[in-house]
Amino acid sequence: NAGNQYANGRGVEKNQTLATKLYVKACDGDNAGGCYNAGIHYGNGEGVEKNQTLAANFYVKACNFGDAAGCFNAGVSHFSGQGVAKDQFRAAEFFVKGCRGGDAKSCANSGVIYKKGIGVAKDPRRSKEFFAKACSLGEKKVC
Repeated sequence: NAGNQYANGRGVEKNQTLATKLYVKACDGDNAGGCYNAGIHYGNGEGVEKNQTLAANFYVKACNFGDAAGCFNAGVSHFSGQGVAKDQFRAAEFFVKGCRGGDAKSCANSGVIYKKGIGVAKDPRRSKEFFAKACSLGEKKVC
């Protein structure tokens, strides 16, 4: 919460560097949101030097602690090779886990990977299920 206050300047002077330090500290304490936000800050270079490797590592930690958006970002990192070795199989795992956690974009990406067989075997039935879930979660472009 303190990281968010400094990141957004709510009640304190805006300070991205301090916000990032607080997010990292929260992540070190096994806080999923802290890991996710640390990843965002490192990925965008907010208050720290941009570092895609650290960003990807924080997204993976966030996902492992149950943050569905962290799973999506970990999937994107692995799919595109941003900060980590390109690994479509692991990307697929992260997208599916993010979808299970209720992240609409993860569901949409899971639909695409199963439709095209990227990192997984083609499975039109599963693809449709992922697209339907993404649609129900508000990802209208896949409806």
